[in-house]
Amino acid sequence: MSTESMNTGSRPARIRVGDVISHIERLAPLSYACDWDPTGFAIGDREDPLTSVVVSLDCDRRAVERALDMGAGLIVTHHPPIFTPLGTLTADTPAGADRLRLLRAGIAVYAAHTNLDATVPGVGDQLACCLGLRVQKTLVPLEGDGRPLPKLLTGEAGSGAVPGFGRICAEEEDLTRRDLILRVNQQLQTAGCIPNFDTDKAAGRIAVSGGSFDEAWIEQLLAEGVDTLVAGEIKHHVLVALRDLGIAAIVAGHEATERVILHPLASWIRKAFPALSLFVNEGLDYNQLIFRDS
Repeated sequence: MSTESMNTGSRPARIRVGDVISHIERLAPLSYACDWDPTGFAIGDREDPLTSVVVSLDCDRRAVERALDMGAGLIVTHHPPIFTPLGTLTADTPAGADRLRLLRAGIAVYAAHTNLDATVPGVGDQLACCLGLRVQKTLVPLEGDGRPLPKLLTGEAGSGAVPGFGRICAEEEDLTRRDLILRVNQQLQTAGCIPNFDTDKAAGRIAVSGGSFDEAWIEQLLAEGVDTLVAGEIKHHVLVALRDLGIAAIVAGHEATERVILHPLASWIRKAFPALSLFVNEGLDYNQLIFRDS
């Protein structure tokens, strides 16, 4: 639904929760989500009117309190607020108490998770953009209809990118592993990185993957000749396996590699609904501890 007036004179059309949800799903179709992922509409009523929205990585206490303070009718998250079926809903846990507060206040929650990872441009494209890397293609493409998708980023996501997980980036001739670690720390403002190597050499062909890296994707790394992987989260035994296969890996932090999508997602919503008030819950501010001036 457009925010333009519809036979109501100068009065703007009412924006509903469902209108914003439909707009998000034009960017990140639910068909792109993994089978195990409970992405999508989690709490609320699609017909409820809407004047403000909070965009957050998680439906955490900060996001809930901000939504309550500003009278927001919708929280848009990356991670779903309910991963497993609920047997009870009580205030005995922090998560349960927050869900009850949302229900009482009439605040809806919608999650764009693996569908936002997979879409073009999605989390991987924005991660590459933040690291100053140029996307060439998708690491693990989805089977899809190949229809053109809207641009979320200011620049191009990469002409070879298709819906799927992870992105392969163009080589930078003078970029070393150490350079890349420093770039990750500086650009993502992480609290630190975990590498699976202790010697420096050319970074070579780089792949990026926001959030958790799936061990099943190692085969694709090898097939694509990837030399270095930047991901948010990699299990220890996978780091060892990658090292033995000659692939350098940099673990940058799950949150740090995914929250890069929050402001672009808010911009996507704002472009269609300029009358809405939007607030982005940035998450943890590592600058307070790691990067502040001494």
